[in-house]
Amino acid sequence: MPSLRWERVDFNREIGSSSIGKGGLLGMLGVGWQGGVRFVTNILIGNVAGAILLGLTATALSISQLIVLLWPAAAGAAASRFVGLALGRRDVGEMQKVAGYFIRRLMIFQLVAAVMSLTYWRLVERGSWLECLTVVLLTLGLAGWTTTRGILFGSGNVRRAVFTDVLTGAAGLVGLCLFMVFGIRSIVVLLPVACGYALYTILSIPRLAGSDFDQVLNKEIRRFVILGTVGTISSAGFLQLSLLAARHFAGLEGAGQYSASLTLATPLSLVAAGLSVVLYPTLARAWGGGSTHEFRRITDQATRVLCLALIGGLGVVVIVREGLVDLLWGPDFPDVVVVMPLLLAAVAIGGISSPSVSAITTRSEVGMRISAASSLSGALVGCIAWAIFGSLGVQAIAWGYVAGSLIIALVPIAVTWYRDGHAWVGLSLKVFAALLLVWGLSVLTEGTSVVVQVCGAVAFLGVWLALNRAEASLVLRGVSGRR
Repeated sequence: MPSLRWERVDFNREIGSSSIGKGGLLGMLGVGWQGGVRFVTNILIGNVAGAILLGLTATALSISQLIVLLWPAAAGAAASRFVGLALGRRDVGEMQKVAGYFIRRLMIFQLVAAVMSLTYWRLVERGSWLECLTVVLLTLGLAGWTTTRGILFGSGNVRRAVFTDVLTGAAGLVGLCLFMVFGIRSIVVLLPVACGYALYTILSIPRLAGSDFDQVLNKEIRRFVILGTVGTISSAGFLQLSLLAARHFAGLEGAGQYSASLTLATPLSLVAAGLSVVLYPTLARAWGGGSTHEFRRITDQATRVLCLALIGGLGVVVIVREGLVDLLWGPDFPDVVVVMPLLLAAVAIGGISSPSVSAITTRSEVGMRISAASSLSGALVGCIAWAIFGSLGVQAIAWGYVAGSLIIALVPIAVTWYRDGHAWVGLSLKVFAALLLVWGLSVLTEGTSVVVQVCGAVAFLGVWLALNRAEASLVLRGVSGRR
């Protein structure tokens, strides 16, 4: 367990790695905790203050996350990759220099991010100065959190990263609850959450080396970040744009309905996100160490585990969605029952593709170009669909998001499948059959009692686990650290 006495991260004594199974579980805990904080935040705001304030706070988060996609998101991934490559070579000096490179540029970006978020919220949303301060702090906190987490995971400091996630996430959630109790009904309720992200950044900045930096590596990192930024804006930004599209075509009420659907759909993505923060630097260490067989094995196992978890989770939630929506949102969110399954499907296929994305982007700059091109193409398809059909409401926005997400996900899967010769035909057939089974059970149980829906979900889960006995065994071996 990390010490309660805080000290700055020192790569000379704090580097290492765990098995992909144990590391993945820790990664899921950290990402899951932060995702849980966002989930509880949305549930509290939606149930206490209604769909309009939920739509407004969701818009603030989307704007902050879109700004973060302009550099920190790609920088966090790059830090994880290049620090991980240096760790694979056990080059502590290079790890420190790479970390310093990203921290210094983060400080410069913070100035730009502050101006952008302040300008948007003051001029477009016409918010008060206190609301503007909240959005600025939220943006700065998210930018720092994204970048420093990449450094920690790349250096193998998974336990420290997760412990800090839990600590700062809990502090932010407690503060938000207090703000709600005291009757604050504006986006200022997000101020404690923003401060939690900022605290994470402060606690996670490592000891840095000087600015003497290899120019060849400098250029390689810059190209990686540029291509990564294009890819993340087109993929992760596509999700945030879908919320803004719902706001544009359906107003704050529609944005609230769409945000409520996302709230129930995105927890599924935490499985992939938690595994990916460990998977990416692990692949980088394997590739940096010249172990191509290990690289291929990790990619295959991660893909199979994510299929097991994400398709299983999707099926259960879709079948019991009516009872779940009634329990969490009540009768004021009627569109969620229809929109949520579409978003769940998009989230699941995106999560399944994450090992393939990590594999092709770890290999070379060509992989980064492929990933960026597929993300850009998918986002473009989705935006065209919104422009044509967006006036039909939030369901049309969801369908556009699904269409774009399929392109973003399937291209990296196809490239990795072909390049590495994975045996994924049987896996693909099982996924397709599972989706048909989910559709059939959801139709049969629609409008029935919660007990019938739960029975349908249990039946599906039993069939899915039976079809994936080998993958379930793989999960157990990974958790225990055995191969």
